[in-house]
Amino acid sequence: MVFFSSRLVVGMEISGNVIRLALLRRLRKKDSLEGLIRLEAPSDNIEDVRRTLTDGVRRNGLTGTPAAMILQDPRILHRAFALPKMSQKEIDAVVPFEARKAFGVRRDFRIVYHVHTRYREEGVPKIEVLAAAVPGEIVQNALDLIRAADLVPYYLMSLPFVQSQLPSAALISETEETVAHLHITRMGVDLTVTRGGHFLFSRLIRKEIDFSRFDMTPMSAEPASFENDGMEILSIAEETTGEKDDPFERLCTEINRSFLYVKQQNKESVKRIRLTGEGKRFPNLVEQLQHHLKLPLTVLENLPGLDRPVICTPAAGEEGEYDLCVAVAKTPSIFSTANLLPEEEQLEWKKRSAQRIAKVAYMVTSVLVLFLYVQLSYHVYHDQVEARRLRQGYARVDHRFEGVRRTLQVQSDRLLRRALCRGLTSASIPPEDVLAALALYAPDTVVLKQLVVQGGSRPFFMRLSGRIVLPDYSGGEKELDHFLNQCKKTGLFKTVRGRIGAAADQGESGRVQVASVGRRRIPIEIEGE
Repeated sequence: MVFFSSRLVVGMEISGNVIRLALLRRLRKKDSLEGLIRLEAPSDNIEDVRRTLTDGVRRNGLTGTPAAMILQDPRILHRAFALPKMSQKEIDAVVPFEARKAFGVRRDFRIVYHVHTRYREEGVPKIEVLAAAVPGEIVQNALDLIRAADLVPYYLMSLPFVQSQLPSAALISETEETVAHLHITRMGVDLTVTRGGHFLFSRLIRKEIDFSRFDMTPMSAEPASFENDGMEILSIAEETTGEKDDPFERLCTEINRSFLYVKQQNKESVKRIRLTGEGKRFPNLVEQLQHHLKLPLTVLENLPGLDRPVICTPAAGEEGEYDLCVAVAKTPSIFSTANLLPEEEQLEWKKRSAQRIAKVAYMVTSVLVLFLYVQLSYHVYHDQVEARRLRQGYARVDHRFEGVRRTLQVQSDRLLRRALCRGLTSASIPPEDVLAALALYAPDTVVLKQLVVQGGSRPFFMRLSGRIVLPDYSGGEKELDHFLNQCKKTGLFKTVRGRIGAAADQGESGRVQVASVGRRRIPIEIEGE
């Protein structure tokens, strides 16, 4: 229900005037224990309990923290139902009806249930459902107590439901001394070191233990007590660092090394050992374990009805008797049990969780959009810079091309002049080419129409005729002068002279002669309108 972030939950258990608070860190439906707090009210009066709980919550900075509470009341009815395997929708329809019929309760009782186990009986798949009928008054009193302590109701659970969900875990003692808890099975040892109800070290040593080598005869005497409970573990570890052929001795070596690590990290040695699990049934194993570890060892019984150890705290200071605590460590979540919280409260928490998920999704989406925007902006900017660079490059190329074009134009003019000169002095070039070359230097108002070659190939006489096109002939002489200047610029003529005769005003032809081209004379006839 909670993704991307953890949630701190205060587990509460009230027994008489003793209040136990377990600080649980929830992350992705996994719980880890961060600490235990024990409060003791002056009496078991509800007002004293409420006042003590409120002071403890404020003193430990837990105000506004979600709270989960175990309800222990004889008025809460429990029952297990064995049903054929069915879907959750069918369970939701069948179990409440069967529970109310079995309990015979009134409408003000709240019915909760959850699937405990799934199994097969004679090849038929079945399920075991645990159901509870809780009076509404108990639920309301629990909610009032939680709210009065400045906590937020998060989960209400019944004790049998919690017991059904408790998996294997280490034993926790509220004693202030450093205690090692060994849970021995055939697959190895689950080692947990605690001090004052807080975890210091945890390790799973996987080494198979052959229990057949140990007999089950009773121990000859009670376990001996050691005067030096806090003896140096370092010397013990040094004695056992050598490799042993005996698997049990190698196991003890690993345990001693773990004790050494705890001493180095916490500046305090392990004072005593508490033993649970399958190995406690072999007194000979217990004696050898005590001999190798050289620490006081106490064998503890499991809780009634449970074949596995659970996290618990001592009751009334008597060794071996324990009250159940809501705290669970290194285990799947106990919050998968049925929740006695009212429907509207549960919907509110689901709404909060959905809002948290929506906020996280919004943040992730915003970061993604921002990232894409930055990427697109970078690419657009890069494209703009590239386009600007290309435009500048094209401009430079155009400038160079214009310079080359001008150079080529100058060279072309020179070549045309040379070609015209060769054409006027050589009969091998067609007259049309000479006319076209000379037309390049004529003004727009001069149209050269004809080039006539008179005479033989040697000597020969060339006649060039053209016509001045003027909308108004009043400026004809000026145009003629411009044409003659253009002819001078060609460099082909030694002498250029011309005039328009008096007959030009009457539309008659005037003649202009351009002479002295080498040894030849080339008359140019211009017709005016």
